[in-house]
Amino acid sequence: MNKRTTIFLIVLCAFLFGYMYATNKMIIFNHSGKTIEKLVVESEFSKKELDSIPDGAEMKFTLFSPFDKKVHIKLSQPDQIRSATFKLQGFFLGENYNQVEIGNDAVIKTGSLGIKK
Repeated sequence: MNKRTTIFLIVLCAFLFGYMYATNKMIIFNHSGKTIEKLVVESEFSKKELDSIPDGAEMKFTLFSPFDKKVHIKLSQPDQIRSATFKLQGFFLGENYNQVEIGNDAVIKTGSLGIKK
């Protein structure tokens, strides 16, 4: 290979690694037994809002956050408002590490919960 091809491949690999580091997947499970009125998921560069989430629903998100890996989740139910903040883990395929479960009484559990789809 010549010098230009080698430099191009190194730069391409650096960009791909940077993209994979900055893109994270997460999944939210609604096991609360109630319908959630509103769910807001905020990360560094995105804010996603969902309305009327039924019990037993699974929501998958792909978040682009290259620098600040914190995610803030806020959920509203008719009788209460809850929120949680956690840090994303893993790389592009890290959906198993970034699980959120909304349990009874709107208790929010985060992390690697081992919940299967």
